[in-house]
Amino acid sequence: MPFEPIFETISANNKKTVLSDHVKVECKTEIPTETVRKVLNISVFSALTNHDNQDGYINYAGKAVFYICYEDNDGNIRKCECGSEFKGTINAKDAEGCRVIVGVSTEKTEADVSGIRLLASAILCVKAEVRSCVDANALIGGENLICESQDVSIKKGFGLKEGVYPVEEEFEIGYPIEEVLFHRAEPIVTAVQCGVGCIIIDGEIRLSAILLQKNEKKDIIKENKNLPFRIEVEYEDAMPSLTATSKATLKSFKTDIAVDENNNKSIVTASVILAFASEAFSIETVNIAKDVFSLTDNTEIEKGELCFSDVCDLRTGSAKISSVYPLDETVGSATLKAVAGEKVEIISTSVSENRINVTGTLTTTAYFKSEEDRAFTRKIELPFEAECNCVASSGCQVEVVALADCVSYKTGANGIELDTDLTFSVYPTETRTVNYVKGVKSTGNKQVNDCAISVYIPIEGENLWSLAKRLNVSPESLSTTNPDLQFPLTGKERIVVYRQK
Repeated sequence: MPFEPIFETISANNKKTVLSDHVKVECKTEIPTETVRKVLNISVFSALTNHDNQDGYINYAGKAVFYICYEDNDGNIRKCECGSEFKGTINAKDAEGCRVIVGVSTEKTEADVSGIRLLASAILCVKAEVRSCVDANALIGGENLICESQDVSIKKGFGLKEGVYPVEEEFEIGYPIEEVLFHRAEPIVTAVQCGVGCIIIDGEIRLSAILLQKNEKKDIIKENKNLPFRIEVEYEDAMPSLTATSKATLKSFKTDIAVDENNNKSIVTASVILAFASEAFSIETVNIAKDVFSLTDNTEIEKGELCFSDVCDLRTGSAKISSVYPLDETVGSATLKAVAGEKVEIISTSVSENRINVTGTLTTTAYFKSEEDRAFTRKIELPFEAECNCVASSGCQVEVVALADCVSYKTGANGIELDTDLTFSVYPTETRTVNYVKGVKSTGNKQVNDCAISVYIPIEGENLWSLAKRLNVSPESLSTTNPDLQFPLTGKERIVVYRQK
């Protein structure tokens, strides 16, 4: 009787691929360069306004807003804002129909005072995270076939959902503000779970600002504020039993300040729009064959290897780093007023003994006032190594999103002494490999043993499957006729095989 194999196509997530593009953005201000004594700081907020994935290319467009802080010829600290649009294309020939998340970050800023007007420029990095599916046509059984089966659990995504959500908060600062010289908003996701028809995302927005106080001294002051949020993203397939993941990026950010000089305070309204890319997952278990034989036919087997990645649950962690940044002699006896604009660039991550190790670079800006009450800045760039205090399996690959807060800073004998808190969102993926039967065909009939009872001496170390395949009998029948066998075998047992006539 010929055998009839049955196959089933199973799909799983492929490994993530990151594609990138760099674009230079310039913005010419209305500020005559002859009025600029020195530029104190340039920061850039950039956001994508559109992206699409068509014909093997990811086309993107966005806007960059420059915040320029400078000192004029009279010693006054000034600020200006200007914006510029940008666009570009990423070659992504294999990304058609894939899950794609696109984001943008600032790598470098510069000021050019060689022309008539002050020119600001930035190098932006646009990254596209591409995750495709990988398929396997696997044997699951069939008439007249004996299969060594395995249960394989695979996470199935229900599709990426993107959306934007506003967060707004009003708070009070106990002094009048003349100008916001620099401000920053950074979101971080701390927990993701599924509800009924929605994905629930918890996190916080870290606000920080360098403010010019409205008084005779024009003090430079740093203020921090954390805005917690809980967002419910509509997601039709979500149920509490499912898992989910989500990433947050900043879409827009502005601060409005109302000064109450009579009560010597300021009311700040922070308006933030966050963009979320979220997905829910279910766990499906499929039963496939990793080996097969036929009782009546000699077989030729083709085996395959399915490599896939499972998205694991979000983890959060933290670390503290202490460092010293040496100062040049020109700083002299100037007073350190604030350290702001903390940014972390992750260079590498690794998992060892279930602990996550991170190396990277911390960049920030130090604001000083000289003895003559002149403001100036120094860019700080410090390498670091840190151990994130959350657990991940040693076989995981981890993507780490980090925020930095300089919780204390002072000038010491060797330079600026910084104590920095790092907060991590960790997105682990577990890469798995499954061997399966992708093809089986007959190469002729087997010679049938006519003996009603046979006794065999096994090979040391054999298990039930290898023994059954070698003796051409089903594992179930072998266990029934030899109930006392314990595997792996020692090679001293006697195996009895009964054959029906």
